[in-house]
This record gives sequence, structure tokens and C-alpha cells, in this order.
Amino acid sequence: MESPEYNEDLKYKARPERREGNAQISEQKRDNKLKITPVTGRNEVILCTEIKNSTMRKKNYVKILSSLIGGAAMLFTVNANAQWAAMGAGAGSGSVSSLAGFNGDVYIGGGYFTPYQNLSVWNGSTYSAPLASPGSNAVPALTSYDSVLYLAEGYNVYQQVGSSVSKIGTMNSSISALYFWNHKLYVGGNFTTINSKTYNYIASYDGSKWDSLVSGGANGMTSDVYAFCTYNGQLAVGGYFWTGGTTLLDCVGLWDGAGNWTKLGNGMFDPSGGYEVLALASWNGNLYAGGYLDSASGVKVTGLAQWNGTAWDSVGPRKYISSTVYALTTFNGQLVAGGYFDSVMSWNGSIWTALGGPLAKNSEVEAMITYNNILYIGGQLSTIGSLSVSNVAQYTAPLGINEISNNNSLTVYPNPSDGKFTIEEQGVRNKEQVEVYNMLGERVYAAPLPQTPKGALNTIDLSNQPSGIYLYRVMAEDGSLIGNGKLVINK
Repeated sequence: MESPEYNEDLKYKARPERREGNAQISEQKRDNKLKITPVTGRNEVILCTEIKNSTMRKKNYVKILSSLIGGAAMLFTVNANAQWAAMGAGAGSGSVSSLAGFNGDVYIGGGYFTPYQNLSVWNGSTYSAPLASPGSNAVPALTSYDSVLYLAEGYNVYQQVGSSVSKIGTMNSSISALYFWNHKLYVGGNFTTINSKTYNYIASYDGSKWDSLVSGGANGMTSDVYAFCTYNGQLAVGGYFWTGGTTLLDCVGLWDGAGNWTKLGNGMFDPSGGYEVLALASWNGNLYAGGYLDSASGVKVTGLAQWNGTAWDSVGPRKYISSTVYALTTFNGQLVAGGYFDSVMSWNGSIWTALGGPLAKNSEVEAMITYNNILYIGGQLSTIGSLSVSNVAQYTAPLGINEISNNNSLTVYPNPSDGKFTIEEQGVRNKEQVEVYNMLGERVYAAPLPQTPKGALNTIDLSNQPSGIYLYRVMAEDGSLIGNGKLVINK
């Protein structure tokens, strides 16, 4: 199958070659009441917040009490443009293709990296060997549920329960995805047998035995399975297949666990049979499918598509996701995409935003997870902006906001209020989004800012939020900041 031609407008990159064993398929300002002091010289940020002579130290966030409402507190960004951090020495020269959070640690799987060959455990400051090294082959897939860790090594699947590690299955070919759904472990890949019994590219494990996914009398899929997620209570499955059981799916479909597959539109139909769904995520009521994609049921896309329950569509301007998507997750209330393009991108439902600086040329983000409110990425990575990394990195949500600088075209009233504010903007612009964040950096409100011939007018309803100080911003469709400011709720 030929790679798509380079499109100068979209900066489309040719698809990389498939790599054996890779599950993702390669391709002071201060007043007398508040002081915020960044402590430098370490990866994490520690903030000292002094309120009425009482000092509280908290890692990774600033908590400002609602008693500051009547004070003259100033607000500052803390490390707002450098939220990426290296994870120690990283993974050396090997590629990272899988990540999982388990028992407070992050497990990092891949191929032939140092110091622990194919699987390392990161506790936030140092690496250690896993409880038991399963073998010498690459670890293309990891997942965990409750007190059990599942991992694929070579053609084998292992489970770790407490201090015990045991092999639960041997396939006849590669494994690409592990996922726990509806009290069972689901495995997808290029295999057609498990422990010498036929399971075509997909199977489930209930803790004691393997089961095939039979529908219409047919076992499994017609070809490779690469991705899973939960969508509307069903198991979403993505890959390089045409059918599930006897149901035509075209690379993506839903499994209900009772023998039935559901087709989503016309899937990722391609007459050449060349499309692949490599990543799936459910966010904000939609199913997102990433991969090697040019079309979703006839809708032109570039690497990423969204299903709203009735139809497929592209996800914002296609220039922001310019090539293959290998990994999807949710973080800080938004969808995050990584792949073979210039930056890790975050989608808030209407605007794409790059998370930090660009990746080095030809970088690939092949795995992403959110664990304990931190975004972790892995792949083939050397730099993110000016930060040097070694194939893994972590990202923490912004800890603060720049000292407020209102845009003269934006008016918010009444302010303070009991939770309901009117925001008004002069002039006519393209699509805009208003967002509100609390002092922990959590987004508590987001909505389009409707346009009128004379500008924009909208009500921000925060009546469900407690009294306190909140920060708003208005963003243009291209991700640029139009204006920001402070909101005060005083109930």
C-alpha cells in the first residue's frame, strides 16, 4: 500500500514502516496576604503559599482559600510554559510502546532499553526492575485493573497478582493491545491461536479460561486488532479488519459482550483496504479513532476521526493533526492525541492546543496514559521544545495563570456575582471558546461564545461552584488567546 502524497497545506508526513514487535504499529508580585514562591532546582514544582501567617506546602498545585475573596490577591503563572519534565534517565536507546499505572508506579514497556531491557518501573524519581522479568522480548502492551497487572511479552501474556507473576497465554503471533472490560481481559493482535486453540485476532480471559468472540457463527475478526476502549457501555475495537464475526465493520466496531457487533456508519471504508485504527478513546460523549486514516465513512480526515453516535466527522482543522495518530487519552478534562506529528495536541471540543514545545523532527508518540493527574507519554522522543528526554516524558497541568491582563474588548458583569456572569465582546470574530478554571487548575466550565453581528454575548453559569476566585479565558479557533481575567463568586 502506498503512503499518501505529501500535502504542503497539511504538512502530511509519509507513514513510517511497520516495526516488528511494536504494538502501536509504527509508523513576587506580593501583597500582605498572599505570596507564591516557586522552588527551583528539581523536576517537580513545590509552592509555598502564605495566608495570614499560616504556611502550607503542597506539591503540584496551589490552593487558595475562598477567604481571599475580599483581599487584594495577585495571580501568577508558575512554570506555565515548562510543564513537561524528563523522567530521570528515561529509556535509553530503546523505543517505548506501552505504559500502565499500577500500585502508584508507572510501568514502561517497549524494546531493548536500559537499564531493565524491556520493562521498567518508575516511582516518580527512580527506576527499578519489575517484580519479575517475564523474558527478553519486547513488551508491546500493558494494562492494569484493580490489583492485577497484565503485560504482553513477545507472544506471551502474563499477569501479576501480589508477588506472583504467571503466564496465562501463548499466542502464535504478535500482541498489540490489552484492555480490561466487563470483568474480562481483552487481547488483540496478529495472532490466530492461544495455547494452540483458534482465536482469530481477538479473545477474552475471565481469570481462568480464554473465550473467543463468536458472532453469527464466526470466530473473531478477519485481521489485526490494535486498540480498545469503552464507549457507551460497549467495547470499542479498532484495527485492520473488515469484519467482526459476520458483521462488516471496516476497521472499527462495537462489541456488546453478548455475541453482537455494531457497525459505526461505514467504518473507515477504503477501497484499497489500507486504513488502520491504532488508537481509540471516549471523551465528551464521542468516540475518537486515531490511526493511519484519510477518510471516515467518506468524510475527509487526517489521522483522527470522531463518532457522535450517528455519524463520523473530522476533529477540528486538519492542519493540527497532520499525520498518523498512534495514541489517545484524556487529561485535564480534554482529549489528548500523540503520533507522528510535531506536538502533543490537546482538544477541548472546539480548539486544538499544543502541549508545550514541539517535538524533535521525526519523533513518534506511541503510548500515552493519564495516571494520578499526570500525563505520561512514550515512544521515540529526544526533545520537547528545549527539554531533553529519553523516549519517555511526563506533563503536569498548568499550576497558575499569568497576572491578569484583561482585553479591552471583553467585559464581564456583574463581578463579583452569585455565580452567574455575562461576558460581552465587541467586534466580530471567528469561532471562539470561553473557559473557566478554579485555583487548582481544573477546568470547571467551557462553552462556545456565540457570535452576533455586533459581537458576542453569553452567560457563564457557575452557580454550581463554591465561593472563590476563578480564572476565565477566551480562545480563538486557532488556539490564540483573545483575553482573560478573574471571576469572583461570593454567595
